[in-house]
Amino acid sequence: MKLSWEKCNLDIPFSEYEQLIGIPFFDILEKLKIDQKEWEKIKNLYDKTSSQEIDKVEKFENVDELFSFLDTEKITYSLFTSKTKQRTIQIKNKLFEDNHFLEIVTPEDLDKNSGKPKGVGLEKIMNKLKLLNGEVLYVGDTYFDYLCAKDVKVDFIFAGWGYGNNPGYDVVEANTILEFINKIKNS
Repeated sequence: MKLSWEKCNLDIPFSEYEQLIGIPFFDILEKLKIDQKEWEKIKNLYDKTSSQEIDKVEKFENVDELFSFLDTEKITYSLFTSKTKQRTIQIKNKLFEDNHFLEIVTPEDLDKNSGKPKGVGLEKIMNKLKLLNGEVLYVGDTYFDYLCAKDVKVDFIFAGWGYGNNPGYDVVEANTILEFINKIKNS
């Protein structure tokens, strides 16, 4: 992400962009007060660079074990991301081709102004899969993910991987999520 942002040659440090990771790209550009006439050009360059750098994307520790556990226990999972559909599919195909996300929702699947931190994308998944709030655990790595989960009143765990800053609650790694799910199953 940092390389993609820096290729855009903006006078805005990555650290400012990084604080907004988790919401749709155009929302980030708006919050950074970038001239709207430049948005498409910036997004196209960012997306192109991100796609070219896909080989640098790596899995986080214990994520394979987490997905394997979920599959073994027949616990379903879906993905709600602020990444574009194209980049999401590229990353999924590179790192998670054996994982069976029931649903994948990206900003392209939502109406304008319906992205994170609003829970519209999460609600879309829940409605399609006929899930109740108490049947959902949202694992996210940004404060915007937390707000999204709060918006639709589902449980949330702040993952210790990714770009998000810890907003003051417990951070967990993939193996901790395994323990948490096991505890719930056995109670």
